[in-house]
Amino acid sequence: SPFGFGLNDGVWSHSGWSMIPQLQKRLSDMPELRELVKALGKRPAAQGKDMEKFPPQVRAPRNALGVEIDPLNRDSVRGIAMTGNLSEMLPSEAVLLKGSAALRRLFLARKAEAKLLGYDISGYADVPTRPKKRRTYFKRLPSAPGGPIIICLDTSFSMTGDREVLAKAVVLECVKAAHKQQRDCTVVAFSSASNTLECDLLAADKSGILRLLDFLSFSFSGGSDVTGALKHAMAVLGTDTMKASDVLLISDGELQNPPVPKNVMEELDRLKEETGMEIHGLLVGKTESEPLERLCTKVYDFLERYDALSALIGRNSGRASSD
Repeated sequence: SPFGFGLNDGVWSHSGWSMIPQLQKRLSDMPELRELVKALGKRPAAQGKDMEKFPPQVRAPRNALGVEIDPLNRDSVRGIAMTGNLSEMLPSEAVLLKGSAALRRLFLARKAEAKLLGYDISGYADVPTRPKKRRTYFKRLPSAPGGPIIICLDTSFSMTGDREVLAKAVVLECVKAAHKQQRDCTVVAFSSASNTLECDLLAADKSGILRLLDFLSFSFSGGSDVTGALKHAMAVLGTDTMKASDVLLISDGELQNPPVPKNVMEELDRLKEETGMEIHGLLVGKTESEPLERLCTKVYDFLERYDALSALIGRNSGRASSD
């Protein structure tokens, strides 16, 4: 049915959506939304507890924080290295001191030249970095939240009205918050399985925001099927730039149950297990959705606790209709 979930195709057309400054201000002050954006994605981080594969990093002063090896931060043994420091020397090197005079002289010479085998004790420091342009391998680096984000936005018929206004305002706020932190972000609008359209990687400048505002002024308004959007997200996850992304799915949760075919669910489960990818669902206009619960790592319903949001949307709608 076009009034809920289904396979009905929609048409990408102008929906009349426009930004409401008061609503954006209210969302920007919302602690739950800030914490959600902060939790999405993975990035190299000195204090990260998990080790993940990332492209090799190089310093780039104007980019987001990454990590580099810091020999002064001596918090872990990374391997074996040459050293002249007796406290780092391998026990096997001390055997030379118990040998002949020639072996003792060899030991002293190697110490003077810092060529004794020893423990490589170092750590990581947070510095602005970017991935190397040419790389044939991925390094394991400490990882923490705060990496790239893929936002999947439900623009089906059931989202028409206040839900659409609020959902698109949330998308805009998430993109603005991500770019304040110099994080890559892409938005995919969806309705039916064949109705998906991406607003490609968004630059953190005026032209990028204008492009997003234009993108958000359109909707499909067809049936609800998240399959196409998640297939697109999985393809984006295969690129180096977005490899460490998490997915934020913004929807009213009126999806088919099960929400995606078995083969797509299996591929999502594989990605979750192998890459640590997570799907976070943000409900709009509802407080629960069984299909979304089956699909997502975690589902949030905090928007429903803010009655003032509906009042802001209602006042703006009334003003628009009087105009």
